[in-house]
Order: sequence, then structure tokens, then C-alpha cells
Amino acid sequence: MEPKTTTRDRAREILEAAYRAFARDGYHHTTMDKIAARVGVTKGTLYLYYRSKADLFVSVLEDRLSHLEHRIRHAIDTSPTPKEAVERITHELATYFRRERNFHSVFVHSYAPLPPEVRKKIRQRILPLLDHIELLITEVMDQGVKRGQFREHLPPRLMALAFVWMVRGMLRYHAKSSVLARVFSEIFLYGVLREEVRDASNDPA
Repeated sequence: MEPKTTTRDRAREILEAAYRAFARDGYHHTTMDKIAARVGVTKGTLYLYYRSKADLFVSVLEDRLSHLEHRIRHAIDTSPTPKEAVERITHELATYFRRERNFHSVFVHSYAPLPPEVRKKIRQRILPLLDHIELLITEVMDQGVKRGQFREHLPPRLMALAFVWMVRGMLRYHAKSSVLARVFSEIFLYGVLREEVRDASNDPA
């Protein structure tokens, strides 16, 4: 006898099917019929879980970003210093992006021209999540300055923004997660100048 599918299991099935469909076809070319077919249910069943395609698309983004937020928070909570927090966050994100190949496509689609209804839902549900992730990283930078690990003349929020935008490059670069994590964290923490060049540029003579 087949185990009965619970409401939570069905909602997860729908989210996963929608995630793959939106990544492959984009928002405009994905239909509720296609998603229902992927799950093996009627279109009417989808509407029992999600009110519209817009709601489902934003729920997919929300679900993935919530996973990211959890991984970032875990990296911070398990790091003894801000420097190690940066390294662990970078490693977590590199690992996540390599495993979740569809994330880049779906995230890019969220910046494409979308119906007003979708844009409104993104503002209401996605932007606060992104702001919270940025705040978590800003707090790491602030602690780094206070504990003497990061340069005190650099504003923590700007450091966080630089880190976030740099890390977004991982979504476009295909390499081993360990290589990505090492290179990106090294560039952020130490820059690209060789030590002797950096020292020479600081020499008043």
C-alpha cells in the first residue's frame, strides 16, 4: 500500500517542480498546467496550495532564500571570530550554489520584467529576506571592526554590500566549492595586491 501524501509533502513536491520549471522556462513561459503535470496532479490541486502562479514563483524564491539565510546564520553562530565567519559563510554559499544549480536562473528571473502582482509580492516577501541577510553580514563586519580584525575606517554596511555583490559572482562561476570559497574569501579578506606591493604603496618614501 502506497503511503499517503501529506499536505506538507505535497506542498514541497509542488515547490520543487515549480523551482525546476521556472529555472528552465522563466516566469512567463511556465504555466500552472506544466507544473501540475510535473507533480502528477490537476491544476485545481495546485490552487489549493498556492493562490496563483505569482504566489508560487515568490514562494520558490522565499523558500530558497530562507535556506540561504539559515546556512549563513549557522556559519556565523559556529564561528569563533568574524574572520572565520566570513570564511565559513563563503564556504556555505559556494557549497549551496554548486548544489543548487537552478538557483541562479530563478534568481535572475526575479530581476526580469514581471507583472505588477509579482513585483509587489517580491517587495513584500523577498526584499525583507534579502535585507535580513545583508544585516547578518553587516553585523559580522561590525564585530570585525570592534574586535580589531577589520579596518576601522571601512563602514561595516559598505563592507557587507561589497561582500554580497562579490559573492553573487559565485552564481556565474563553475568550479569546485572549496576552490570558490578559498578564492573569494581570500580576495575579500586580503585583496588582490601582493603583500610587498601593498607595503610599498603604503611607504611614504
